[in-house]
Amino acid sequence: MDDIHKFLADAPNTSEWIIVKAATIIALHSCLRNAEAVKLQFEDVIIQDGLIRVKVSRCKAIGPQEQQEYYIVDALAIGYVKLYVECFEMKVRCVMCI
Repeated sequence: MDDIHKFLADAPNTSEWIIVKAATIIALHSCLRNAEAVKLQFEDVIIQDGLIRVKVSRCKAIGPQEQQEYYIVDALAIGYVKLYVECFEMKVRCVMCI
């Protein structure tokens, strides 16, 4: 986990790196498999009551797929995910203005 915290602290907060930081945080905090992380959509990450709620479709090799929800409560992690959401919203606003 020390390497993850070092990456979060050292990587720049540009729009490209914020995406990587947010994906890393969500995948680690939700214990996502690779296939689950790839299927995650922007709408699956919800900021609610100061926490981050993540809706996940579990992809097990055997058995039914399940919908689960997880909450991210770590303040540092929440801050990076909020930066990602703000970055995304800014890009959408900029595209809509053109």
